[in-house]
Amino acid sequence: MGDKVPKWFVYNYGRRCTLVCAVSALRFLGADLGLDLVSEIEKNIDFYPSLGPSALNYFGLGRQRPKLDLAVEMAGKSSGLIISAQTIAWPNFDLIKENYKANDSAFVLNCFIAPGGRFNHSVLAYDVDLDKTVLRTIDPNDGVITDYKWGKLNFVVTLTIIKLV
Repeated sequence: MGDKVPKWFVYNYGRRCTLVCAVSALRFLGADLGLDLVSEIEKNIDFYPSLGPSALNYFGLGRQRPKLDLAVEMAGKSSGLIISAQTIAWPNFDLIKENYKANDSAFVLNCFIAPGGRFNHSVLAYDVDLDKTVLRTIDPNDGVITDYKWGKLNFVVTLTIIKLV
């Protein structure tokens, strides 16, 4: 598409695609670009450098909220943002419609197969065309920006909604 990688974007390193997408979302929403928010999220979840975050981080047990959501909110707070994070399994586009507000929300899509073809990979959606059900995504591994039609994502396993409150 020829789009330039935004200044707020964080590239992936190791097995941190979900974490760097969450931090890119925070930076997109106004977090300080100089803060190491990836490490902050990492220390507040179950993270294993050789494997990445445990799948349990995406789900709350009983009445508990997912660790990922709490860690993202804490990182947002430490950067001066008041945000909410909510991870939902097997999402539909209606959730994006209900939660999207230009420049006030971003979405981490943990995909079975991501837009670039990677298996079990997260990308960040930071702009949405609600009428066409198209999300502008950026891949943390290579910075490729893609306008992707919902439903062709080869299914999104979890959706983390990150938005200013």
